[in-house]
Amino acid sequence: MRLEDIKDNSVILADSYLHSDIRMKLLENRESVSNVSILSLSVYLDSLCSEKSEALYYRYYQVLSKLNLTYFKSVALTGDFIDEVLLFIKNMKRYDIDVETLPQEDAYQKELKDIVEALQKIPLTIDFHKQALDRQSDFSNVYIIDYMPDLYNEDIYRMMMEKGALKIEKAELIPQNEFYYTLNKREEVEAMARYIIEHNVPVEKTKLTLLNSEYEGFIEQVFERYQIPYYLVTSSAKSRLIFKYIALIQYYLNPSVETLVKVIEEEVFYHQNISDFLQYVTIFEKNIQDDFNHVETADIVFDVIGKVDYERLCELETAAKEVKEIISAQLIKLVTLNTVDALFYIDEIVNEHHNFKSIDDVKGIRQIRSAIKEAVPYLDEVPLEILEHVIMSIQISRKATAAGIAVTSLRQPLGDYEYHFILGASSDNYPAFESLGGLFSEGYVRLFNYPSVEKRFALHEKNLQQNLTSSEKLIVFYATSNFVGKEKEASLEIENFMNQRPKQYVLPFTTNSYDINAQLDKEYSRQLFYPEGMFKGSISAYEMYSNCPFKYFIRHGLKIPEPENYEFESRRAGTLMHYVLEVFVQKYGKAYADQSIEEVSELLDLKIDEILRLYPNLKQEILVVKQRLLFAIEKNMKILSTMEKESALIPTKTEARFDYTLPLREEQLHLYGYIDRLNENNDFLSIIDYKSSARKLKEEEVFSSLKLQLLTYLVVAARTLHKRTVGAYYYSLGNKVQSASYAKYVKKDNEIEVYGEEDYNNEFIKSKKLEGWTTSEDIKVIDKEHQFVNGVGYKKDGGYTSLTNIYDVDGLEKLMIRIYQMLIDNIKAGKMDIIPNSCDFCSYGSICHYKGHKYDREQLEVEEDLYIVHKGKGGR
Repeated sequence: MRLEDIKDNSVILADSYLHSDIRMKLLENRESVSNVSILSLSVYLDSLCSEKSEALYYRYYQVLSKLNLTYFKSVALTGDFIDEVLLFIKNMKRYDIDVETLPQEDAYQKELKDIVEALQKIPLTIDFHKQALDRQSDFSNVYIIDYMPDLYNEDIYRMMMEKGALKIEKAELIPQNEFYYTLNKREEVEAMARYIIEHNVPVEKTKLTLLNSEYEGFIEQVFERYQIPYYLVTSSAKSRLIFKYIALIQYYLNPSVETLVKVIEEEVFYHQNISDFLQYVTIFEKNIQDDFNHVETADIVFDVIGKVDYERLCELETAAKEVKEIISAQLIKLVTLNTVDALFYIDEIVNEHHNFKSIDDVKGIRQIRSAIKEAVPYLDEVPLEILEHVIMSIQISRKATAAGIAVTSLRQPLGDYEYHFILGASSDNYPAFESLGGLFSEGYVRLFNYPSVEKRFALHEKNLQQNLTSSEKLIVFYATSNFVGKEKEASLEIENFMNQRPKQYVLPFTTNSYDINAQLDKEYSRQLFYPEGMFKGSISAYEMYSNCPFKYFIRHGLKIPEPENYEFESRRAGTLMHYVLEVFVQKYGKAYADQSIEEVSELLDLKIDEILRLYPNLKQEILVVKQRLLFAIEKNMKILSTMEKESALIPTKTEARFDYTLPLREEQLHLYGYIDRLNENNDFLSIIDYKSSARKLKEEEVFSSLKLQLLTYLVVAARTLHKRTVGAYYYSLGNKVQSASYAKYVKKDNEIEVYGEEDYNNEFIKSKKLEGWTTSEDIKVIDKEHQFVNGVGYKKDGGYTSLTNIYDVDGLEKLMIRIYQMLIDNIKAGKMDIIPNSCDFCSYGSICHYKGHKYDREQLEVEEDLYIVHKGKGGR
């Protein structure tokens, strides 16, 4: 039987995804199809029935709630459990399985059987369908098209064919096969697109079967680039409306901060400040009925919490208030209503605030309202959570206009086409037979007369085979790996059918290539970065350029700020420690590290009380931070106290601001910033830069312009304070976990010596040494006993060890000028390439989308005489 032989006034039974395809093929041989009905099997059977099943979830819930359960007591009244039981009962009725044949070998199976027995008394649509089929005596006007039938549908078709129906089978062809592999999914799609273009494949005579839905995104990207027309035969998705209704139902059931956040995240309300409102209620755990004024009324001294940060929080609070004024009335009213009125009010809220634009929205609202209408009579006995489950299961079916390549899935095979492409033919995607699991697993159904897994798999194989033989040309692709490099193999069944080994489809280019060229016009660069003829910026800004020119362009050229973070972060702990040291240095001078931990605690309490006025919901978290801080400060104070006793310098300034103009070849560079701490006497000075974690200053990082802070601090301090610099160093305030051995072998005594507390303390002291660059042989000025400065070592004869480097400030200044000159020259030339040295913690990834490798930086060739002592010897 062929499609073109169908008579007028006939009914064609086919899955809905085939209707458009069938209609087009009918029109190839007739002027009109108005006198031919094309229906799905379920719709046709519904038309034969006067009854249908309704409100199954609620009726099932009512029955289950009255059963005396043991094993399933905790799950029986959930939507997921009802789903699983309902599906099994449908299959029981499909295959005429008597409930009395279910296994009862133990108490668990008996209780499961009791559940099924109680629920199967509720009639299902399938019961009415079977009755209608028995009543109907003539199906001679019915034609059947089903390319993926299951055993139940096969039985129905057999019954209908006995009463006159005809089945239209696929033409079974012997296709010309081509079998290819590529590296990954994207290259599969790329290869297919290239094949279509190179072989002039007619798209209207081509179908594409995707064995994995993940290919849809790549199809959209690649086919659009090659301008290859295509359409998805059918697709389904959840309407955004579903999530809005669910969020409001959950807020009604539990009006908490968490459910309020969900309402906002699902975009129930729209306002230009809605993201600010979301941040505010999340950070400060505010519900809609709370006052939104605690930031504005907080009494803050601007040190740990800066004035700029506080002003931003005030702006955030003001923006949040605006949103609250608009949405609060509706949400407060919602929680006062009874269940039924609340549902209708939720519908009113969604309709007022949702911008209905698509047919999906119209379909979605209809289905949701239908679900609510069905639930209303049962809501006195059935909780809203069951309605939630029903609404969440709603799917919106989409059908695109047929134009171009017909794209479908394995479970929705199409009819005869000249070309058939298959993507994703790896062993994890094909043959994709779904065995039974869960409560009613293959092991369970094997105990009674359920269709065997062998019989079901045989039909599945037959359906797949028919799909493979439905075209004149079959071109199959698979990927040998995923995007993280895990290997994949071709499906054995596909490989056997193709009767050939796959060949690599060689692409003329790599799809992983990335254009890193981002050259900016020189005039644009001038207007963006130095409109007044002078470059201005912080050291960190130029370090950013060195790390990634494109990031510098986004941040300092286009002035796109990084996302605001209003939360109290762990990094604030470092700010608190800085604050304690700053206050103590200003108050006690060189004796700052000898003060009691009680005084430290009192000072912290003042600041923590201030922080809690802004973040009252974080009391427990902040108190934990305080305890950690006290421990860290106490250990650091002991080290710092000893350091001060070894040093002849006095702490003189903290957070010392500098403004320094660096003369370059053609222009000037104005640098500004803050130095954590300056130590001085009449002749010498040293610089300390506090860090929250251990940090070293490596020459290659300076010579490649990635780390410029200490170098710049050194030169600026030396030239503005006119004193001899001993060095600039990092001091780590962190207390990282110390690795230590249990014991050591003493060779001269031939004994094992167990480490004691003193040994561990010595290891800790080593981890606290100053790390940086020394610029004077008068190192004893800051380290009398040579304990606390790394990078300078002494031999017994008084000479330097081979690891010692002592730098010359004049040479460093020349090097610094050359580095900044190089950076400024590149900025003037508009070099804003995407060549990151590191993408860690970058906020601009959503702009550049860079996924490539990291680029090492070339080091400047050192021309200056940088060293007083180099590798333990005299400088060059």
